[in-house]
Amino acid sequence: SGGGGGPGLGASSGLPVIPNDASMMMSADAMRTSAVALQQQQQQLQQTGVANSGGGGGGSGSLPPSDSGSGSINVDMDDPSPPPLQSVNGAPRKLVPLHLLNTLPASREGFQTLLGSFARRYRGMNVKILRAPHFVGVELDLLRVLIEVVRRGGYEAVTHAKQWKEICRSLGLDLTGQTSASFNMRVNYEKYLLDWEEYMANGGYEQDYLLGRLGGSDSGGGGGDGGGG
Repeated sequence: SGGGGGPGLGASSGLPVIPNDASMMMSADAMRTSAVALQQQQQQLQQTGVANSGGGGGGSGSLPPSDSGSGSINVDMDDPSPPPLQSVNGAPRKLVPLHLLNTLPASREGFQTLLGSFARRYRGMNVKILRAPHFVGVELDLLRVLIEVVRRGGYEAVTHAKQWKEICRSLGLDLTGQTSASFNMRVNYEKYLLDWEEYMANGGYEQDYLLGRLGGSDSGGGGGDGGGG
């Protein structure tokens, strides 16, 4: 049961996104202080995910532990899903700088409002807040899903490494009897969050954030140290 919710953002088109209130602005120097080191770390995560996609057992111990309790990374080797969606120009997708997670709204409602602003500005959708879909009987926490995916190297890395079920488990959801949870989680991500990930990765979000063009969201801090929601 991965459907529900309002219209998503659609297939990734590379269009830019939205930032936050001017009061949450940080200096460009501060925003980029740790960007280089974090990018190197995240590139390593993505390369590890691609390497694990061809078979073999389990995930890499270098990947960040999930919040599901065990601290291990579970790779769903029975996942029959197709390869990741290509970007608009067919080039490899860029990585989201982890420090940008700290600038996202602190609440899921604030994040959904931010997505709504993105949909209005760059998709021409007449919505105030992007309604999240229902997943295994509950409203999906889009902010938490984004954070969990970005921490594992992004959409392409998670798809190559077949970790969509691990994303489901990291949310603490009851997957009993859910035979298509991995597929539905991936479909929801592609519909509601893939454009946003690309927007953050391509620099549009950071530019809008620094210029104070993001509106309608609460204060930043949703990502904590890049891993909590």
